[in-house]
Amino acid sequence: ATLAGVLKKRGHEVLVVDYAFLVQDRDKDISFFIDRFKPDVIGISIYTPNLNEAKEILGRIHEFSPKIPIMIGGPHASVYTNVIKKDKRIDYIFVGEAELTVIAVVESAKKNKSPQIIQAKEVLNLYHVPFPDYSAFHGWETITSYPVMTSRGCPNKCSFCSSIGLSYRLWRPRKPEECIRELEYAKSEISPNLKFVVFDDCPTVHMQRFHKFLELYIEKINTELAIVNTRADSVDDKLLELLKKCNIRLLSIGVEHGHPEVFKMVNKGETLEDVERACALIKKHKIRLGVSFIIGLPGDTLERTKDSIDLCKKLKADVVSLNFLNPFRLTPAREWMEKNNATFYDELDYGALVMQPLECPQILVETPEFPKFDREKAFYMFLFGVAEPRLKLRYLLKIISIARKYDLNSEFIKWLPHGIITSLKNSYHIVTYGFYVYRKIGFKNLLKRLLKMYRQKKINAEYLKKTYKNKVID
Repeated sequence: ATLAGVLKKRGHEVLVVDYAFLVQDRDKDISFFIDRFKPDVIGISIYTPNLNEAKEILGRIHEFSPKIPIMIGGPHASVYTNVIKKDKRIDYIFVGEAELTVIAVVESAKKNKSPQIIQAKEVLNLYHVPFPDYSAFHGWETITSYPVMTSRGCPNKCSFCSSIGLSYRLWRPRKPEECIRELEYAKSEISPNLKFVVFDDCPTVHMQRFHKFLELYIEKINTELAIVNTRADSVDDKLLELLKKCNIRLLSIGVEHGHPEVFKMVNKGETLEDVERACALIKKHKIRLGVSFIIGLPGDTLERTKDSIDLCKKLKADVVSLNFLNPFRLTPAREWMEKNNATFYDELDYGALVMQPLECPQILVETPEFPKFDREKAFYMFLFGVAEPRLKLRYLLKIISIARKYDLNSEFIKWLPHGIITSLKNSYHIVTYGFYVYRKIGFKNLLKRLLKMYRQKKINAEYLKKTYKNKVID
């Protein structure tokens, strides 16, 4: 959306096709959009988890329109440049932020015998960037959740985070007044009923600036706000009081691990005491609490995973996010694994989709102290231990099979009553949230949202069944 804003300001026509969020025309091949828009140049943004999908789109573009220059960008292009430059179908690879380089490439784009590397040589000043332009997106009229970045980059050095190896790790803020102007424009041009989501890597680097943004948000926007990333050491009463006035319903903390030694090696720059204090404050202010954990960090073992489970239960979170370490290049976690006799599986073959109900995510690395089977067992042990909602009662036979396979029978028995209670709690939350939305936007708009969600779910399921014929879709 930001690159669309840059190019449109220059006078170019832009169409963005985001398959991840399409409701209508999700099943359309990229050739449909090429034939309709007739572009002079095509760009693809790639994150490593959607690499396989991006390769499919790249192949279809080359097959359907072999004479159109192709540009590749996104975090994957910056971290794995030496891998993707072997693909002769690509003409340009953008390394780093592309706002300052994209115009020159687009206006002189041609087919190349081998990819040309476009390296960002300057750090972008966000004061000089136009607003993101979502009107360039196919299906933009259906947007209900609007992402905003009040800053870019992160000065922290978490060992697992891929941004630590990227040139744009430097934190740069936007003026709070400009952010609010963007949101006012979005409400007038897209919908007055938008939900806004702060997508900063770390919005609270400068607390006074972020407080100012929230104060202006309360005064001028006053619709539901969400925040993707929050650090425990930034949570205090003032922040939570402001967020509550911004109608925030859930605030998530990146805990990562409950074992002191493993947590210390993450290098978050905060303590487990900070985590417990922040989570208690969030609960005190009656905001739903989310926490995220990672299995397989440096120093992790099956036994140490139990500390994460114990901490998670102690925090009494409403929502739990559980992930496996993806040992991206250029990260300290990757370096630790390499020095400690780890076995790596191809992270470039990692898919963004988990196909089977209750399927364990793909294991990308194992160590002698924490082999693959133990990592899978740790995943299910965690789900049982915190009564994670994906353990739905309709999958009871599958759940029993998992318990037997990983010798988690006692964990299953302990989970069963808690699983029923969790299921009822989640149903209650869905109903109460529906009433909340109804009071904010009215029955007609609520119905539109529900119909959109139903259509998107149906279209996504049909698309996935068509794409992955031999898999079962949840």
